[in-house]
Amino acid sequence: NAGEKVTDSGHIIVVDSIAPTMTAEYSAADRVVGTTSYYNDIAEVTFTVTEANFYAEDVEVMVSKDGGTAYAVTPKWTDKNVDTHIGTFTLSGDGDYVITVNYTDRSTNQMTPYVSHTITIDTIQPVIDVVYENSNVINTLTDRDGMEREYFADTQTAVITITEHNFHAEDVVFDITATDVTGKELDA
Repeated sequence: NAGEKVTDSGHIIVVDSIAPTMTAEYSAADRVVGTTSYYNDIAEVTFTVTEANFYAEDVEVMVSKDGGTAYAVTPKWTDKNVDTHIGTFTLSGDGDYVITVNYTDRSTNQMTPYVSHTITIDTIQPVIDVVYENSNVINTLTDRDGMEREYFADTQTAVITITEHNFHAEDVVFDITATDVTGKELDA
């Protein structure tokens, strides 16, 4: 007995046992300290996914800002070739960002989850305030430039307050100069 030949042209069978892989690249940071990249503007993010049966909607990209609840981001995807797919998006606005990417292809092969280092965008200049503790003026003289100078009998202590989201004490450089009323430099 011979059966009739049956052709099923309405279905495609995909055999895929290879998990997707991904690399991440970022625009050049203004500074990198440890595992944190600092930007004083925007940060461009580029993902390159290697996957034969790629569907962009299956890639889950989440961004957490300042340790808050992560929100979904949809990169703009382009196909470099049948196996290579490039997604790009931009981070903007001051904050500390962490990006996570999860991807399981339609054959249930799971990509190794990706977690970025910290990406900090900081466009606000530090504010420096100096207050002197000793307010007991014992004499006031006018210097050679016509500026009034206050003199104190005791040690003068300056309290410096720096308002900065990304403060690192090792980045602070103090330059203290002192002159007498004649303009002669003093050892301070």
